[in-house]
Amino acid sequence: MGGPVTTFAVRRARNLGLVGLCALVLTIIYGRMPVHDWKHASFVTGWLLVAVLLSLILFNARKKLPFLPLLSASTWLQFHIYAGLFASAVFLVHTGGQFPGGAFDRVLWSVFVLIAISGFVGIGLSRAMPARLRSRGEAVLLERIPAIRARLSAEVEELARRSVTETGSPAIAELYVRRLRPFLAQTAPRFGHLFEVRHSFRHLVRDLRATERYLSPKGRQFLDQIESLLVTKDSLDYQYTIHMTLRGWLFLHVPLSFAIIPLIVVHIVLFYAFGGI
Repeated sequence: MGGPVTTFAVRRARNLGLVGLCALVLTIIYGRMPVHDWKHASFVTGWLLVAVLLSLILFNARKKLPFLPLLSASTWLQFHIYAGLFASAVFLVHTGGQFPGGAFDRVLWSVFVLIAISGFVGIGLSRAMPARLRSRGEAVLLERIPAIRARLSAEVEELARRSVTETGSPAIAELYVRRLRPFLAQTAPRFGHLFEVRHSFRHLVRDLRATERYLSPKGRQFLDQIESLLVTKDSLDYQYTIHMTLRGWLFLHVPLSFAIIPLIVVHIVLFYAFGGI
């Protein structure tokens, strides 16, 4: 088991070192150029940046064409990550690390920075979140979660109904209407899960257990079954939140990646129309 981990660590260090070396060489060459050659250097780094960005956009096209005999998706993903890091370095060199003065250039600068930031966030999430999906039982596919939630809700409702007829006490049914049904009806991501905040669920279980004093042994059995189902529902909510977080950053990253294409085209046209090489 240590072999693959070591191999991945070595490969990651090698790729990061290669990206860093390329960025360093580019920075040194750019920095040693005379001032009168900076315009030419900007031309070179600009087209280099365009080439890298186009290769990054190809990653999304590759995901939509899995039947083509191209490199594997995992290989494209690794390329996308390290090419994105290199593109960020080229961008810093190209802009001199400064916020531009013109309105249009500011828009282009801002869009690229948002793409880069969302990409870095995505890298961090893709490394940290998958392990958390398995931290509360078996990982469940996102597409299966709604159906499982519906089944759990129906089972709890049935147990609450049966508790009235089989124990003669309305305590569980009243708790179901007041506290359990709203919890079971929740389907939106609860982002407290990202920070392991579980206060609301603990309060729910506390209210559930406070009902024990009004129940017979048979009623407590119903209560135990309901608590088990609620724990499963909470775990599903946790996994749903993680899934949506893993996908959510793409709703910013991908549209911006395509939005920057026409901005780059306009930038190139303006460059050649007003004093370009």
